[in-house]
Amino acid sequence: MKERQVRALGRLRRVVQFAKLNFAAEHRFDALVARLEAVVARCEALREEQAAARRLLRLDTHDIRPLRSALRERHMIPIGRAGKRLMKFAPGAERAFTVPKKRATMAALLEAAESMLKYVQRHARLFISSGFEKDFVARLRLAIEALRERTSRAGKGRQHGTRATTGLKRELSKGSDIVTILDALLGAKLHGDGVLATLWRQASRMEKRLGRPKQRRRKAAPSDPSNRDDLDDLDDLDD
Repeated sequence: MKERQVRALGRLRRVVQFAKLNFAAEHRFDALVARLEAVVARCEALREEQAAARRLLRLDTHDIRPLRSALRERHMIPIGRAGKRLMKFAPGAERAFTVPKKRATMAALLEAAESMLKYVQRHARLFISSGFEKDFVARLRLAIEALRERTSRAGKGRQHGTRATTGLKRELSKGSDIVTILDALLGAKLHGDGVLATLWRQASRMEKRLGRPKQRRRKAAPSDPSNRDDLDDLDDLDD
């Protein structure tokens, strides 16, 4: 959840609390306050869903790296190097045994691995008779399936996170609209009560972003426009 969204959600919470403390007896606000409470509850749920998706994505990404490395280096590279020589003149061998670069996309790596698997399945005996383990095809298939499954899970986690983020933006926008309506309805009431108006402003306004404000560079005025040193100083500030 972004810093601005955290502040926006805090604003909605404060408005709900303000309304309950000050307008509990005025039932004309009940429907709006109930809607705002529902928005806050949905935002909280979406915030948790977003955080959970992010945690799972980090875990899946951590697992994907070794699986990707294992598929490429332990299986595809040895098979590819040997295959190009064992089947030097076979149609399609050069392409089937070409291993993508280390930084290739996941889709490119998996596509190349599937192509290699299909090719070696038809010529497994030749590889085994040349020294490969009897189960080398099965181990290549398992490595592909493991990486594909983990990548798919990470993709689903990313989709869940994206949906939660989109839903959160939508709900915060709804909440902001409700606050605007409440502000319009409270105009006359706040006009005659300075204390209540101040409390409302504190509740309904977005808190300022935390952090040190940027310092602006000021140009020092020269003591004497004819003084060359002062003019040089100004030139330095302008650069």
